[in-house]
This record gives sequence, C-alpha cells and structure tokens, in this order.
Amino acid sequence: MKKISIFSIVGVHFFKFSLVYVLTCTTCWADGHNHINLQMADGQNGQLVDGYDSENTIGLFTVANLNDTDGDGTPDNNDPNVPGEVDLCQMKLNSPGSSAAGGDATLTVPPNAKLYKSSDKTAGEETRRAFPVGELPLTLWVEFQAASASKRAEEFWLRYDGADDKVKATAIWATYQRSYNTGSTPPNNLDNAGLRAFVGQGLGILVTNGVSGGGVSGTILHEFKIMPASMESVTGVRFDIARQKETTKGAFPPLVSESASFPSSILPNDDDPSLADEDVVPKNGRIYSMDTPFVQFLAPAPPPQGKNVIYRGNFFEYVRVAIKPPHEVFRPSAHIDGDGIPQDIDKMGSVCSPKQPWLTRMWIVESGGAYVKKPEMIKMSFQFGISSITDHMFLCPLHETI
Repeated sequence: MKKISIFSIVGVHFFKFSLVYVLTCTTCWADGHNHINLQMADGQNGQLVDGYDSENTIGLFTVANLNDTDGDGTPDNNDPNVPGEVDLCQMKLNSPGSSAAGGDATLTVPPNAKLYKSSDKTAGEETRRAFPVGELPLTLWVEFQAASASKRAEEFWLRYDGADDKVKATAIWATYQRSYNTGSTPPNNLDNAGLRAFVGQGLGILVTNGVSGGGVSGTILHEFKIMPASMESVTGVRFDIARQKETTKGAFPPLVSESASFPSSILPNDDDPSLADEDVVPKNGRIYSMDTPFVQFLAPAPPPQGKNVIYRGNFFEYVRVAIKPPHEVFRPSAHIDGDGIPQDIDKMGSVCSPKQPWLTRMWIVESGGAYVKKPEMIKMSFQFGISSITDHMFLCPLHETI
C-alpha cells in the first residue's frame, strides 16, 4: 500500500500578536489509514533506523546473547541482570497517530528472540504480543538466543488496522573448529597471503641455536566458523580474534622467570593492532588467528652445561565482533589510553564465541653444547584440556596457577 506524507501549517499566537508558523507532517496510508511504524537498532547501542532498505535490504545486526558480559559465570541469555549489556537491540513501536480508532497493535516475534523492558533485562521480560495503541510509542529490547539460520532470517511484524511494517535482523555467533599444529598444512580458506606463507614454513615447536643464544618458539593456527553464512558480504560488521593468557617463562638453574596472569575482565591481554597474525575477513565462513609463543635464550651459545629453558602457557582464544562501528576498530594506527593497548582494541566489540582453551609447554635442555627438546617434549607441542605429561613441575592442568 502506498505511503504519503501530508504537510500542514499550524499558526500559533504569542504575546503582542506575533504569529509563528509550525510545519507539521503526518504520515498516512493512501486509503486514509494511519501508518504503523516499527523501528529497530543494531546491537552495541546502535541508532534506530527507518525505511525499507535499512530495515529489510540491509537489516539489523547483533550478537546472539550467549556471551557473559558481566563475567558472573552465567551466559547472558540466562541472566536476568546484566550490567553493561550492549547486545540487545532497541525496538520502538510507534503510535499510529491521533486518529487511531483504538484497539491493539500486534507484534509478531521470531522464535529465536525474546523481548525485554530494559536494555540490561532488570525490568523483566515483555511477554505480550498485543499492545493497546494508547500505550504507543513503546520501547522494548530484543535478545537473540542463538545464531540466525541465515542473514536477515529474524522477521518482526507490527500490524494495526490493515497496515503493517516489517523489520529483519541477524544474530551472529562463532564456534571454534580446529587448530593446525605440527604436521599440518595451511587450510584452503586461509587467504591472508602473508600469514599463509608464514605458517607454510612449519607449525609446532621449533628450537634454534645461534650466537645470541637462540630461542624456543611454537606456531599454531586456530580456525573459527562464523554464523550465519556469507557474513563476508555484510558491510560494517568487523571481526577480531582475541586472546587471554597466563604464562611463566625463564631459564634455570638459576630460575629466572617472568609471568603474566589472566585478566579479571572479558578483555584480551594478548592482542595487538597488527593484522599479520590474523585473517578475519570470513571466507566460506572461516576466520583464523596465529600465535607464536616464544622464549629467547638469555645465555650465549653454546649454553652452559645442564641449562634448561621452560615456557608454560594457558590461553583462551575467542572471537569478537563490532557492529557497524563509526570508525575503524581493532586495528587502529594510534589512540592509546594509557594502558599500552590501542583503545579501540580493548574497548570495542562484543564477544561472539565461546572461549577456546589451549595450552603449550616447552621444556628445552642443553645437550652436547646446544639446546634441544627435552625427550618428553619431542612429541609435545600444543594441547587442549588436561596435559598428559606427568612432570607436574612444568606441565600442569589447564587453568592451574602457573
């Protein structure tokens, strides 16, 4: 049905008989019915949009609310109180106008969505689907329970007096697929040429000996799947793979070590602005991150007899997404806020995957004037879950204090 706009001029009298004209506009349907208008915003505090292209051709985007924003151990979709929640989409049910005949406007909600009365869910769930027009306009908040089956699969309809309005949305989530380790070849979907060339040189643990003492390093590649499919064609939705770590590394005897602890928040403590170690534009729904834990030998070559070098690391690998940000995120050229991390890297985006735990244990010992892998480590590079190595001094269960 065709929508038309009727403009009128209203005169308003003020003191001393001055006259001010106010231009007003009422949007109506061509048959005389008032227009019913449903608006929605992207997650991450997006702005309400209007118009067919914004609401349907492009649609709205947010994260399936399976993350844990407040870090209380409860996924947000099962948590009735989420301080700092930004992944619910604002929705506005607009009034059909002053000439509305009364009755209810009805809202159709897809099975994957729930409605809430506040952005942090503390005001409770909105279970009604019929709303007296006298209560409109009304603002609600939309939460998605899982990734959408396809782009723009989530359809919302608002209907009143023969008129209707539709808005489409997409809920995003990612899942860990696999890691490429010793003996692996780069996957076909890895199309960052520089990264592909680097991992093509070899994956797993490598020991080097040189005049500066050499080092022990490892290379591992992680693969995540983005849902729904074909997100690479969506403008303005940007992915990042982030990492949290706890590590201890050093040489003994004597023991000389440094360490890092897991952060107390959802923010990464092992991310940087370089794109060299990531491929975050999805190809066939896959994105990748590489890590190269490294310990440089402090002693010159040849190493002192009996010298050991150790590295223990526990990690969480996970995906973040920024929804139509106003500027470049995750990989800015500057803008440091005092903590040594580019501000947009540690402040923007929502977690949109489970945190995948992984660990590495490197134990290197002097042998014949050179560093070599300790015999127990020859087949050991990266593992998931609980380490099978029994030497508890250096090889501990994942997440045990190290």
